[in-house]
Amino acid sequence: MTGLDNILKKIEEQAHTQADSILEEARRQAEEIRQQGRVKAQKQAQEIAAQGEKRAADILARARSSSMLAKRQIDLAIRQRLIRESIGKARQRLQEMPAGEYFTVLKNLAAAHALPQAGEIILSPEDHRRIPDDFEATVNAALSDPRAILTVSSETRPIGGGMILAYGDIEDNCSFDALFEDKADALQDLVQALLFSSS
Repeated sequence: MTGLDNILKKIEEQAHTQADSILEEARRQAEEIRQQGRVKAQKQAQEIAAQGEKRAADILARARSSSMLAKRQIDLAIRQRLIRESIGKARQRLQEMPAGEYFTVLKNLAAAHALPQAGEIILSPEDHRRIPDDFEATVNAALSDPRAILTVSSETRPIGGGMILAYGDIEDNCSFDALFEDKADALQDLVQALLFSSS
């Protein structure tokens, strides 16, 4: 083997060693990149899973909130319907009372609303037909102010139940419809307290 062959062999060995070293470094870097890729992919997968869990929790929270709101709205609608029905039944019971009790209610109504002057009681046609003979006297006996004198008018109005107290051009609508409408809020509160006080 000549000196040239030795030099070429050495160069070749050095080239192999250097190539092996470069190849080993490339493998090491490739493995490192793969590891980083795995860590990065794992991190991204965890982030995606966390975002998905958060979105699912948000959707579930919104669904619960919507469900609770719908339940409250249904509960409120049922309560309002029951209150309206109870008030409606109370109005109906007033009008269906026996004549004696009914005209006692009208007497008390007149006594509570009468002005200290002469006036007229206007009734519905139905009530005017069944009025007790002593109604006018009974009403006037119940009035606390001696200036208050009420007479039953021959005029009737389609008011359903109750009365209208007329003082010339001034009228006080004491029909059951007007009284229930005037006291609607207070009646609803009262009925709600009676129906739902334990809930």
